[in-house]
Amino acid sequence: METKAQEKFTFQAEINQLLDILVHSLYSSREIFLRELISNASDALDKMRIISLRGEEYHQKDLPLEVKISFDKEAKMLVITDTGIGMTKEDLVRNIGTIAKSGSSEFIKALKAGDADAKEIIGRFGVGFYSVFMVANEVKIKTRSYVKDELGYIWRSTGSGDFTISEMEESANRGTTIEIYLKDDAVEFAEKEKLEGIIKKHSGFISYPIYLAGERINTIPALWKEPKSNIKPEQYSEFYKFVSHDFEDPECHIHINVDAPIQFNALLFIPKKNFDFFGMNRDNYGLDLYVRKVLIQHQSKALSPHAPERLWLWITRGSRPIMRRCGHWPIGIT
Repeated sequence: METKAQEKFTFQAEINQLLDILVHSLYSSREIFLRELISNASDALDKMRIISLRGEEYHQKDLPLEVKISFDKEAKMLVITDTGIGMTKEDLVRNIGTIAKSGSSEFIKALKAGDADAKEIIGRFGVGFYSVFMVANEVKIKTRSYVKDELGYIWRSTGSGDFTISEMEESANRGTTIEIYLKDDAVEFAEKEKLEGIIKKHSGFISYPIYLAGERINTIPALWKEPKSNIKPEQYSEFYKFVSHDFEDPECHIHINVDAPIQFNALLFIPKKNFDFFGMNRDNYGLDLYVRKVLIQHQSKALSPHAPERLWLWITRGSRPIMRRCGHWPIGIT
């Protein structure tokens, strides 16, 4: 429940323009909204973990750090909940209502200039949350800050130019719940198989547990983040089979950890066989780019040698995705 008193706020004109671009430019890649919302939840959990490590006082210390996702296809509803840092009323106005003002300008400029595909740079300018309106008629955010004695608040918008904020009458758990009321043509995002596939594809290596309808989805750790000295050969083989769907162990692997001048990790697997016997699948190669354990680009050919290095491509290219690449650059960098 929420109180009768609601405050109404107006989005900046730039954000209205941004929403229009997101809905029309990214229609074919609408699934990335879930990647963005889970990434935001992971960030909130990171901040909560840091606060707990500092020994600060905060609301509900017994709550586990996790993400829960539920759905109701008949009601055309998707719900994403995290137990992270939460938001105050001021946070809602600043973070959801206005923070994308400068970022939206740069995002729009980048799109108009043709600098990159929108789905690859959406997180770069802090506008990822707004991608939810590609699939939503209305969005409701229920949130309660980690700060003791803070109230809970409800943010609501249809993405049509304004939003409201009201106090919650009932007590609320720490963290944030996003209720998404899906459009008629987006009901597929209230199906378990569809959601599970998207989560495993984009967010399967997030550090915190992600539960979908009570079942944990992300169970495999991001092996590239681990120190090489701590990883056993069988762990490399298990990880390779998980990401490649190959039944055999890899021929070999290359694991790189670099700290300076820029920090990144890379993990490359070479399969025992090239399954593209007749060269009919020659474009099926490339490295998967992860930023903060979130898949940003699948089969990036810009990170792989091109012609005339045909031998390298023939050795590493196959009918299965067999390479993994990770970086710690800002999310969405191209």
